[in-house]
Amino acid sequence: MTKKKEALGKGIRALLQDIDSNDGKQAAPQPVSVLQVGVSEVPLTKIEVNPFQPRADFDDKALNDLAESIKVHGVVQPITVRKLKNGNYQLIAGERRTRASRIAGLTKIPAYIKEVNDQEMLEIALIENIQREDLNPLEIGLNYQRLLDECQLTQEALASRIGKSRPSIANHLRLLNLPTVVQKGLKEKAVSMGHARALLSLDTEDAQIKLFKRILANGLSVRDVERLVKETKAPEASKNTREDISAEWLNYRNLLSTSVGWPVTIRSKGKGKGEIVISFRDEKELERLVERLDNDA
Repeated sequence: MTKKKEALGKGIRALLQDIDSNDGKQAAPQPVSVLQVGVSEVPLTKIEVNPFQPRADFDDKALNDLAESIKVHGVVQPITVRKLKNGNYQLIAGERRTRASRIAGLTKIPAYIKEVNDQEMLEIALIENIQREDLNPLEIGLNYQRLLDECQLTQEALASRIGKSRPSIANHLRLLNLPTVVQKGLKEKAVSMGHARALLSLDTEDAQIKLFKRILANGLSVRDVERLVKETKAPEASKNTREDISAEWLNYRNLLSTSVGWPVTIRSKGKGKGEIVISFRDEKELERLVERLDNDA
């Protein structure tokens, strides 16, 4: 999939217009369409929407800005489609470029034509969507979850396909366990991913929401939140353990939490004995946890 993504990234460079040698004036810029090897021009009227499109919202201003650029430079990066039996093409990746090209008045668009099945098509669309720079951490986590669920990938396979580390994927997936109000705050950039990860260390939704509201009211930094979380959990830790957990055990706990993608607690029972506890809030969350552990087995 990495090679596919690299192929998608090899765009068409705009050509400079020749200068009229008679009067010294530069010719008016025109859209250019220079095909690369493996790229074809496809009529826009024959392109059907992608039923697996993971992106629901398209900013009108951004589309119009892109359309103006296309009027001058043409479509720099080809879209990707697959051929249908009725002679039309179905969009796999590049809906924003396709919409902007229609606004710009183009009749054809450069495209890679791929032979893929429905699952491969969904995977390509989701992975291209993940590579967008304007995605917030929660949207990335949602795309990761769709790839795991709908494309039946493990976290290791997903990490290999998109060139990300497994801990990074696990951290984004954990964001989906946050209360709805906190997820909304993350989506609207009221809090950062660092804030969200710190809140995940709290065991209950009520505690997470309470601290989330303090972040908004007082403009707390990530370090402030981490300190408050530590102070909140300290009494509970002393109540549930017979002795302090060593730095080595704390490291094991963090590694397990990252690997599982779920909050993990290690409780010491003395003499090197202990127990590992993975908390969940409801039956639905338990089902997701079991499914994730089963996929990683």
